[in-house]
Order: sequence, then structure tokens, then C-alpha cells
Amino acid sequence: MKLNSVSKDSMSEIVKAFSEYQYEESEEGLYYLCKGKKGIEDYMKGFALAGIKSGLLYTISEKEEGYIMISKPTSRISIMGLISLLIGSIKGMGMKGTIQFMKDMKSSGESLETQLKKEKKQFIQIEMLVVKRKYQNKGYMRGLVQIAFDMSDELGIPCIVSTDGILKMRKYEHIGFKHYQDRKFKENVCEHDLIRYPNKK
Repeated sequence: MKLNSVSKDSMSEIVKAFSEYQYEESEEGLYYLCKGKKGIEDYMKGFALAGIKSGLLYTISEKEEGYIMISKPTSRISIMGLISLLIGSIKGMGMKGTIQFMKDMKSSGESLETQLKKEKKQFIQIEMLVVKRKYQNKGYMRGLVQIAFDMSDELGIPCIVSTDGILKMRKYEHIGFKHYQDRKFKENVCEHDLIRYPNKK
């Protein structure tokens, strides 16, 4: 079920899922350049709005138990989406922080996304996933990911995802993803790339 908007309360829950996430002691997370909790929320609001305005946001049912942002080979970020992302990045990290983040990302090595694009291979990508608090630990993460898996199977192309936490990575592996590689941004900050190949019909 595709969404064209979310309520103010739902947006608040989306951004807090990232600003309040508890990483392992050995992890810092990708939001190290954000200006505290408020900075993470500003950045993620811009990121979420970019997905909504570009038609990339889905949910399971009208109850909106959670949200998943999915890009397909034909997906494009809209101009308004790019503006929202830029505003969120600057509000969240500042101009210097945004530039530094881009530099750190480049120095971490080629992402799986970049590798597949260079090889001219199509793929489905999970850009963001959030399950609302009252629906957590009830199987809704699997339900949301299944939306992406169904697209992957229908097109016969792999589904990929990147995450910055070991626990998050383990959950994706439990659902069906395979660990592909790790990319180190800085000490205690890694992004884990995972892939799931389509089921043959």
C-alpha cells in the first residue's frame, strides 16, 4: 500500500525511531555529525519527506503499522524531494557536517548500490524501515520487508539494504538477507550492506 503523506504524529514516530535508537557499546551510528537528537530528527524528517514526495513510501495496511521506503529501477527522487533532503541535511548536520559526511561516505569504499549500478544491474533497494512502537516485535518488520521481496521476485532482481547497526543487520539476516560487506566511515561507525536474491518462479 503506497502512501502519499503521513500524519504529524506518524512523522514524529518515524524520526524518533532513529534519534532514540540504542546502539551497541561498540557502535556510534551514521548520525555522528548530526547536532544531537534534534539534528537526527531534522535530517530524518528531510529524508522521509524526500521519499514521500517521490512516491517511495509504503505501509502494510490502513492501520499504518510501520513504513518502508523502497526504490525500484524506475524510481527517481523528485525535485521537491531533493529540496526536502537538502534542507533536512543542512538543518541536521549543518553545511560543514553535510560535506564531511559525503567525504566520509566516499572514503568508506564503494557501496553495494554503487557496485551494482556500475555493473548495470537492476535491483530493489530498501531505503528506510520503521515499525511503530506499539506494533514492534509482532512480525511487522517481516511484513514490510515482504513488500520489497515481492517486487524483487516479480522483477527477478535482487533486493539490497544497508544499515548501521549490528542488531539491525542480524534482524535483516533473520528475514532472508545475506551479509555482503562492511564499510567503515570512522572508528565505531560502519555501514553493513546486505543482499537477498529473488526467488525463482
